[in-house]
Amino acid sequence: MENIVGIEIEKEVLIIKEYIGTILFSEFPSTMLCIDNSNNLYVKEWVDCSEDGKTDRYFYFKTSERYITSFISNQLSHLDLIKKCEDGFVYFQDRIGTLYTNYTIVDFDKIPLSYLPDVKFKTDKNDVVDYEKIDKYLHLRNIDKSLDVSVLVKNSPLKNKNPIT
Repeated sequence: MENIVGIEIEKEVLIIKEYIGTILFSEFPSTMLCIDNSNNLYVKEWVDCSEDGKTDRYFYFKTSERYITSFISNQLSHLDLIKKCEDGFVYFQDRIGTLYTNYTIVDFDKIPLSYLPDVKFKTDKNDVVDYEKIDKYLHLRNIDKSLDVSVLVKNSPLKNKNPIT
């Protein structure tokens, strides 16, 4: 497995309360949607396993209903979904059987490249394993997928008092 560079912590800081459904499946669930005990939306990604097959590695990232809807609607790539993680971090953990270990918080830029999806990979609702479950929970049809203007304003030259170049 790849070496993870981040902040190692002794215990789990992300407590998953409920699994909503599987988004992608490749011999096993590889991308799942879940919520934590504060009702924040997270994606759980399977990314690696040990050579002996006993340890699986996952990372979690906080997301939004809008980004999930855009991803499922083929408007946002898998990589961009991860890049747009709500708090800028991903949370790694290894699982051996039912035991979770090696909790590490990592900045997006420190994720090993081999753990990231192809830049061109997109999906649509026909590829989503549990589309009906996810739709029932999030009401996907009612979510506005348009551009978030607040992000543009927050990053505008006038807001940051930078000259326009």
